[in-house]
Amino acid sequence: MGNITILYKYNKKSSNMRRRKLLTVGGAIFLGSLAGCGGGGDEGEPESTPTPDAETETQEETATPEEPEEGGVTFAVDPSSSEIDIGEPYTVTVTAKAGDESVEAVTGIIFKRGDQQSWSGPISDTGKRWQLKAGESQTANFDLEPGSVEEYTLALADSENKEVIEEWELTVNRPTAAFGKTISYYDGLEMTVDVEVHEWLEFELSWDGGDKTGTYAVRPREGQWAKVWVKGKNPEENDQDVTAPAGEDFNGLAGGQQFNRIKRNGVTVGADTDYKIDDSTREAGGADMETMDEYWLPPETGITRGTLIPGAVHEGMVLFEASGTDWSVEDIKIMLNRNDIRATWESTP
Repeated sequence: MGNITILYKYNKKSSNMRRRKLLTVGGAIFLGSLAGCGGGGDEGEPESTPTPDAETETQEETATPEEPEEGGVTFAVDPSSSEIDIGEPYTVTVTAKAGDESVEAVTGIIFKRGDQQSWSGPISDTGKRWQLKAGESQTANFDLEPGSVEEYTLALADSENKEVIEEWELTVNRPTAAFGKTISYYDGLEMTVDVEVHEWLEFELSWDGGDKTGTYAVRPREGQWAKVWVKGKNPEENDQDVTAPAGEDFNGLAGGQQFNRIKRNGVTVGADTDYKIDDSTREAGGADMETMDEYWLPPETGITRGTLIPGAVHEGMVLFEASGTDWSVEDIKIMLNRNDIRATWESTP
């Protein structure tokens, strides 16, 4: 994304800057929570989605502001990208340069979602009080965590006078990955999903009231099995517990047709059922199908079901039926709905 250079003269008394007046600052917060800017904070702190990391000083190569006017200050804004998947890192680098006089300025990053007319913000921890000596330059990085899939307009704003300095766009997409790859969430959870397609799978069956058992291959009469392998990890370096999704949070499609979800308990197989047994005697007699050991059941640790402590890894599977008998992995998409965000794994995202 191209660098954005802003040139204006900062004047505390008259506020003579080349910039536009803000509309009402308010509305729902989706990128982060409200916070006061650089010690000027009389904004409230409402409930919100996760806040960005604090800004940090940096000496890395960044966009260079133009030469300021007399007694003024210029800004160069350098967003790391114009489009990301939710969960991916996004950084805005801001560089300020003073003219031939010492100058102070207070800025923050604000935003609008979609067609919203009013600005929201400033985003937490993007407030910065610039104290520049004559001819001095300073750079700060702001790590933002977009809280929803959306088209955003962001802006660097003069927080004292509530005026826009410059704005830019950011598109946040639903996360997608190839099978076997990992999608990360802002709370630290890492989810990896893979899939296998099978005509037959072996299950433990029981009959005669449970007195007799055996392992037999079983298949849907009008379909195939989609065996979805799931791995959830809370990295050891994460400083918080995370909640793993449940099996019912996963869904799948094959050629646009939604998968059926097999019952985990009480499934009857054999003649006159929806499932065929690869054994003529057992097919005629019928049986009850037991659950499989590998089912994805997030562990119940602590108070919250499905909590993964830092360093914890949980693996399992979710079993689906795909209607039809000619599907391959290339036809399949697996979706996970977590925190109102739908992540998708497929063969070629």
